[in-house]
Amino acid sequence: MKASEFRIGNWLLIPGLNKYLKVVAIFNSHFRCEDSNCISYEESIRVNYQPIPLTPEILVKCGFENKSKTTDYYFFINGYGWDINIGGARKSMYPCIMGESGLEAFGNELKFLHQLQNLYFALTGTELEVNL
Repeated sequence: MKASEFRIGNWLLIPGLNKYLKVVAIFNSHFRCEDSNCISYEESIRVNYQPIPLTPEILVKCGFENKSKTTDYYFFINGYGWDINIGGARKSMYPCIMGESGLEAFGNELKFLHQLQNLYFALTGTELEVNL
């Protein structure tokens, strides 16, 4: 993960332990996660923190409703007045809008939970509730 992608509230994964940690503070050269000491960015590489892959199961745990009637993805949440759609196919997910011909993808592919958290915050000004 690039340091510039971190935001307070983002979730990270320690794969060997299958443990999720939430970033609670960010400083110039280190960050702090819940239930942990300060971790430098260099140490985070050694500890092997990784982004959490975005899956349909994670979307549901974040409050998105599965609206798909096919093998393609279509998830929906009402984000404080905004209808936020995530759609895609073949395990690729994108922010979408409902256009005249159905869902239309825009923006970059969402591969990780922290990207979804950051997008949700940018659109709504509130944090996405994540229940891992």
